Amino acid sequence: MEHISEPNADNTDEAEQNAKYVPITLTTTSIDDIRARVRDALEKDKRRQAASQKADTIASQSSALSAGARGSLSVTTDSTAELKTLQDAVGIDESTVRNLQEEHDLQRLHPARRKEFIGEILRTRIKDHADSVVAETSTELDETADATMAEFFGQPGETVTKRWWQGDAGTFTQREKDESEPVTTVSIENATTDSGKLPGKYMQPDVYVLEDESTVTIESRYGTGTLTVDAGGYSFSHQPLETIAAKAGLIEVESRDASCTSSDKEALDVAIGRGEAKEKAHIIKLQSGDGGYSNRYVKAWTEFRDFDPERQMLLVNLGQASYYRSSMRGKSERAWLIGQDDDQIWCQQVYTTHETVDEALDFITPAEVQNYREEGRKVIRQGDIFFVQMKQATNFEDLNGTRHDVVEQDDGQTVITHPEHSDLTLEGHWKAYTNNDGSQSSSTRTRRIRD
Repeated sequence: MEHISEPNADNTDEAEQNAKYVPITLTTTSIDDIRARVRDALEKDKRRQAASQKADTIASQSSALSAGARGSLSVTTDSTAELKTLQDAVGIDESTVRNLQEEHDLQRLHPARRKEFIGEILRTRIKDHADSVVAETSTELDETADATMAEFFGQPGETVTKRWWQGDAGTFTQREKDESEPVTTVSIENATTDSGKLPGKYMQPDVYVLEDESTVTIESRYGTGTLTVDAGGYSFSHQPLETIAAKAGLIEVESRDASCTSSDKEALDVAIGRGEAKEKAHIIKLQSGDGGYSNRYVKAWTEFRDFDPERQMLLVNLGQASYYRSSMRGKSERAWLIGQDDDQIWCQQVYTTHETVDEALDFITPAEVQNYREEGRKVIRQGDIFFVQMKQATNFEDLNGTRHDVVEQDDGQTVITHPEHSDLTLEGHWKAYTNNDGSQSSSTRTRRIRD
């Protein structure tokens, strides 16, 4: 039986974690399952050999027979006289053929039917012979399977390394991209990828661990950890950015079918506080329409472009386009930067041209703030507001109309409060700057749903 597990912080019996989440799914094939596959492969090989030998023996008795690969047998004549001669050569009684005629409720026995029945009888003989040989050698097959397993898992292993690079739309690939460094590396001790000594190639694991209590080390920008595994077969797969961000508690995703005749503009928005997990960013993942009327349908896409685990930020692109008679019309697309501050989730619309979190974060940061930061000024962010330390004057005009409150204290300090963030205490002169907003060219802005 195959077992699927995810190394994570809660799995303390199997893994010691150094991060919130390790983005690897591990599929385990036990020693018993591998042994069963080896035994099955040996039996199939023995069965094929026995069937082939029997088919060759039968075919040699008449020129009207032809033996093929894997014990197959075919009748090559359509003449009634030759078919009856064939029956005599291979010992098929006429009564046996007539019994099959009665079973099929046939009034007349045409040559084609006779040919079919002869082939059926001979192939049954081949199968019965193969079954008999396999039954007689059952103990021998078990012993061979045990010896094969002992030899395979007794060989010296090495450290096997699996690597992943980020692919398109939040997926990952093991094909190296642009000579860049992999985002995730998995190292497996006492292992091998060479299954040449094991019979049977169907559904083989990626890696065989040859010793119990071997260590699997996971190094990833999305989390690192170690895992101890026993001897057996293992396959490693990298989870997509969508799953990583969801496991980090940043988003919840709702999948639904797109309309086949009209676009769904609401699906291009990201809302905070929708659904059961009210603190998460709610993303609608549209599934493309299946054609609809007059060859018109909506194509939809959801691209999880980048996730930064240290800053807990996700860049996602949502889009859809209407097609009519192979022509694309009404393309709409929006991109969102989603993050977490003070355990509160926020989202900001950015440009669809952004490919990374860094690009989107640079965009929402006003140019003046960036210039001040390069000068060495202190910059603090609270929600969608940047606070920059000034030399002479204080300016909080950008807070007008927001949920930030300014409280000036007797000691000269200023406290900025917000219902969803920790209080921010400022000393001296400061200026507030609102985030740049990628929705300026669109009528849709960030929405927040409240009870």
